[in-house]
Amino acid sequence: MDSKDNTSKPKDTRKLKKVFEDDGYNKMNEAIGCMLKRLRKENNMKVQDVKQRLHDDYGVDVAVKTIYNWESNQAHPTTERLLMLFEIYEVDDVLDALDGKPQKKRPTIEITKEEAEFIEAYRANPEKQEAVRRIIFANEAD
Repeated sequence: MDSKDNTSKPKDTRKLKKVFEDDGYNKMNEAIGCMLKRLRKENNMKVQDVKQRLHDDYGVDVAVKTIYNWESNQAHPTTERLLMLFEIYEVDDVLDALDGKPQKKRPTIEITKEEAEFIEAYRANPEKQEAVRRIIFANEAD
């Protein structure tokens, strides 16, 4: 190895920490927790409701304490889980959410039991989804 090669030396973590602090990194992390709590309350949800939705919608099991930790900045959700929470809270604009701007509510669509059964069958048969899409959207290609 060349004696002038410095790539294997450990980085000074104090310098990296200073860079992150100067760039507002810590403020952003704090904002995420506050935002998650605010969004949950705006959606009239309890922490238990969020836990249940993560399980029901995404098959993700988290403890209630974990959600409290995310909201109090004791821990932070992974990017994947953060995106799941954005879906649950119906967040369309993450930057607006971080700025504390209220989210526009997506319109609620009521579906019949038959439509719900169709959706469940569609999701249960991914190998047939492309054929269904072609049938449904056949006229749009014209």
